[in-house]
Order: sequence, then structure tokens, then C-alpha cells
Amino acid sequence: MRRGVLFINLGTTAAPTAQATGEYLREFLTDPYVIDVPNPMRWMLVNLLIVPRRQHQSAEAYNSIWTKQGSPLLVYSLQFMEEMRRLVSSEWEVALGMRYGEPSIRSGLEQLRKADVDELLLFPLYPQFADSSTTTALLKAVNELKDMSWRPESTQYLGYFFRHPAFIRSLAQRVRTAMNQFSADHLLLSYHGLPERHLSKRSDLHESCHFDQKCCTAWSKRNELCYRAQCFATSRALLEELNWPSTKASTAFQSRLGRAKWIGPSLKEEITRLAESGVKRLLVSCPSFVTDCLETLEEVGMRARYTFRELGGEELHLVQGLNAHSDWVGAAASILESESWKPVHFDTGPRSEALSASPESAS
Repeated sequence: MRRGVLFINLGTTAAPTAQATGEYLREFLTDPYVIDVPNPMRWMLVNLLIVPRRQHQSAEAYNSIWTKQGSPLLVYSLQFMEEMRRLVSSEWEVALGMRYGEPSIRSGLEQLRKADVDELLLFPLYPQFADSSTTTALLKAVNELKDMSWRPESTQYLGYFFRHPAFIRSLAQRVRTAMNQFSADHLLLSYHGLPERHLSKRSDLHESCHFDQKCCTAWSKRNELCYRAQCFATSRALLEELNWPSTKASTAFQSRLGRAKWIGPSLKEEITRLAESGVKRLLVSCPSFVTDCLETLEEVGMRARYTFRELGGEELHLVQGLNAHSDWVGAAASILESESWKPVHFDTGPRSEALSASPESAS
């Protein structure tokens, strides 16, 4: 059998302009898994309020990180694909698809079909599970497969991989490299945020989500698909791998949008607390992003750095993302060969399975 894998990343604007960024934001924010309100309200929010206000601001932010090759997320994703092909070309056909923007999920699947792939793996590049990232990516891929009338002999997906030891080791390697260059008083682990309702509305979580200091202190079958619990579990595993004291580390959540209550503590709140407590040299890693992008390079590396210094901190240093580093490429190849994959049933789609996925062998 010819095996193929579609790596799915979030996506990026095609250019750092208001028009291109507005088009990207509309596609992203009209996804009902991202803004989970009724369609008419979502349309008005996105088209009449959010995009007109944010497209110019976001374009300026993208312009501040844009490279000669283009958007960092796309550049690093393509480099990752090149390295993956070098490593697994004799065993796997690999393709890239973005949930929003180009290259599309459809184009990646078409590439794999032309290569006569009959064993297909769908690999969302999100270490921690969330409906607004993992589920929507899987649904998009399966809907495209249906539209293409292509059903490989075997189609499987990955629900999360934050527990995989190779992933944790690759994260730790990036942090160690940064620590060799920057003497830090404190390590802050910043994850993408979610509105609390994205978790509390789920039938498997609404009784266990309290969003207090005791909530998410452990990860188990009770809260297996709780994004916040998976993030804290990632932090604990990373600190253990680094042998870094928990008293000199903390976890926060970034990238808030709108007035809804989001999971916390927020990045701004935690930076403020650390500065006021006397932390002078702050190292920040973003373990929910495998690829450097607007949220890491601009939101943390620029804006959060400015905020920390304004609050009295001496310096904030951003840990480079996994991007296309060899240890991460090797980790991804190891995950491909693991037993973490779940079958896609085309009659129902992956939603019900993704919500109940339990790949214990991911550890």
C-alpha cells in the first residue's frame, strides 16, 4: 500500500495588505467552530464589526513580521514539508493543506490522490485538541474527500499529540537552546486561548469545567478532551523534561478576541503579575504553536515584550518555534509510526470520533 499524510496547519493571509488580510479573516472567522454563534449573528459580527476594524490593524501586524519569502507560517511550513520528504520519502507521500487560505486542504488531497495513495493519514498540526482547530480541520478534510468522491482504502486521523515524548523532547530542545542564549529568571508557557464556552458547552466537559485554580490540575479520562487541561499537562511534561523548577514557571493563554470570557490566566495578566513580582528576564515559549506565526512573532515577540519592559521588566525573549528543526521533523515522523491514529467513518464523518478520541498509545 502507498501511504500518504496530509499535514494540516491553520493558514495565513496571502499578503500583508488590508484587502488580503480581510479576505483571510472572513474565511477564518465565519467558521462556526471559531465563532460559535448563530449564522446571522456571526455574519454581522464578522462582516460589519470585526473585519472592518481589524483588517488594517492585522495587516500592519503581518507587515511587521513579513519576510522576503512571505508569511513566516507558510515559509516554515513549506520548509518542514521539504525536511519531511527527505526523511520519509521512501515510505510516505506527504502534502500540506491549510484550513484557511492556500495551499488548501483540497489541493493537498489532490496531490496525494495523484500519487495513488491508498492509506491516508490526516495530521492536524495542533498538539492539543480543540474543536476550533482540530475538529474543523478534520471535518474540512473529510468533506473535501467526499466532494472528490475519493475514499482511500484506509483513512485515519490524529486527535492530539501533546503527550508524545518526541514532541515534548523537541519542545525542550528549543527551550534549552534559548536558555543557552538568554539567562532567564522565569519561564512562561503561553498557549492560544479559547472562550470558556467552547469547553463548558461540550457534553463531556460541562460538569467538570470550573475554570478555577483547582481545575485542570490533572489530565485524565474525566477531562480527556479539555483543551485547557491538555495545555497544563503539556506544561508539566515540558518542565519535567527540562528539569526546570515549577516555582520558576507559569502558564498563560493569549490571542483573545471579543468580549466573551476566555480561559485564563491571560498572557497580559501573567506578564503583569510577573513584572510586579520582580521578574526581570522572562523567557516565553508557545507550546500550542508548532510553527512561528503572527501570534508568536508579533503578539509575544513584539507586543508582549514591549508590555513587559513598560511594566519594569528588563527583557522578554521568545523561544523559537519548532518550525523545521530536525528534532521536530524526527518527532513528527515518530508520531506517524505510532499507534495513535483513529479511523474515519465516512458515513458519519470524524466529528463524533474526534470528540471521543482516546489514543492512549500517544504517550
